[in-house]
Amino acid sequence: MINQNLSITERIVRSILGVIITLWAINQAEMNILEWVAAIAGVFLVLNAIFGRCYLWFWLNLDSCQQSYGDNCTNDSACN
Repeated sequence: MINQNLSITERIVRSILGVIITLWAINQAEMNILEWVAAIAGVFLVLNAIFGRCYLWFWLNLDSCQQSYGDNCTNDSACN
């Protein structure tokens, strides 16, 4: 398991965007490939926000949590 790498602000933004995108996608008259991709992306954004971990950012070596909390971010409770 990777350490948390999302700051509180980013987690809030991801959760709001994820809910908006998912709701938009599932409220369409027909679910085409675009709507399915958007719904899946929205769900992943919400999951990122809940757990505070983004695997894409881990692979790209990005960490907004560490910028906000410094060295205390290696402790999982620091970014909660």
